[in-house]
Amino acid sequence: MLSRPRVHSSRNAAVLRLIAREAFGNLRATRTRSMLALLGIVIGTASVVALINVGGNAGKEAVNQFKAMGVDLVMAQQPVGSGAGGRTPAYYDAADIERLPDALPDVRAAAPLILSSAQLSANGRSALGNVIGSTASLNQVMPLPMRAGRFLSSYDGAEPFAVVGSRLSRALGAPGVPLMPGDRLRVEGAILTVIGVLSDVTLNPLFPVDVDDTILVPRGAARRVMPSPAITSVAIRVAPDADPGTAADAIARYFGDRMRSVTIDVRSARQLIEGMERQADLFTWLFAAIGGISLLVGGIGVMNVMLMGVMERRREIGLRMAVGARAGDVRVMFLVEAAALSVTGGLAGAALGMALAWGFAILSGWAFVFSPLAIPLGTGVATVVGVLSGYHPAAMAARLDPIDALRAE
Repeated sequence: MLSRPRVHSSRNAAVLRLIAREAFGNLRATRTRSMLALLGIVIGTASVVALINVGGNAGKEAVNQFKAMGVDLVMAQQPVGSGAGGRTPAYYDAADIERLPDALPDVRAAAPLILSSAQLSANGRSALGNVIGSTASLNQVMPLPMRAGRFLSSYDGAEPFAVVGSRLSRALGAPGVPLMPGDRLRVEGAILTVIGVLSDVTLNPLFPVDVDDTILVPRGAARRVMPSPAITSVAIRVAPDADPGTAADAIARYFGDRMRSVTIDVRSARQLIEGMERQADLFTWLFAAIGGISLLVGGIGVMNVMLMGVMERRREIGLRMAVGARAGDVRVMFLVEAAALSVTGGLAGAALGMALAWGFAILSGWAFVFSPLAIPLGTGVATVVGVLSGYHPAAMAARLDPIDALRAE
């Protein structure tokens, strides 16, 4: 009595080995058709794996570039008043900005921003650029590396000085020679002296302008080149351990208490990074869905191979059932064939997809980061799609009547 389950189990294992051997033999017999179905699974799985990794790496690269500009940046946008005449623009007071780091413990530095644009000219060339009036504290708020010269200082006062962005220095310089400290720059009729040239600065989505296309002038000199030199925004650096939401609320209350009937919009870099990471995840899954469509097409190829196999092997199926094969054995045989195609294609496609994603990252100059979900998701979906695609042909083969099958031509 105790030995029967063991004997029964060993018999089942022997039957499964025999079925697997028969399944692989049948696939080899229809090599061309099986290879076409296998190619569909490979391409579909490679699409899923590659797109998940490429989407994830693209999102991480965008976030890393933004983090390089500083995750502690907070921008207080232009306040909007709500008077009797409706919503009207309001402006910050320079003294309130100077006292901000002393008033709030989470704030490390704050810089006023007077924003404008103007036609700039030098060396017989002209270009439209951004103009920012600010103070030396702007370099404490966000990293602005110098390529030549110096940054604004607290001693500049209202001197007609300018720090020029890298792209603008090339556009206004002599051919092959960008602007350098000591050169003269005309801005709306005013002549400014270049005291520094910035290195290339990564575009920061939180900052209101592209620094590479901008000149920075002392706040006191802004009236020379701007029709309305009012402070419209404030760039703020908070402590690394500060909560971005709490710090933003405290900054909004600070300016709100000093500016009646205004709405202060304060945005933090960390909040924007969190939004970018969520968006990157969304695009990664969107790419995975696009790759999944290719995998579905590969599953249809597996179904076609199985259906053709059933039609061509009806006499064989009838003979097997006539000599004792059960309907379940026939069903398992065809399911094993479908699983063999999908698993083999899934593994090969996963390897191909990883190679494609790595190559794309290298060519794009990104640091390749492996997505842990890519291979399990790609191979897992490939296996499920393949087996489900093979289930209908397997069930159809199992339902064949042995007598009718033996009569088939």
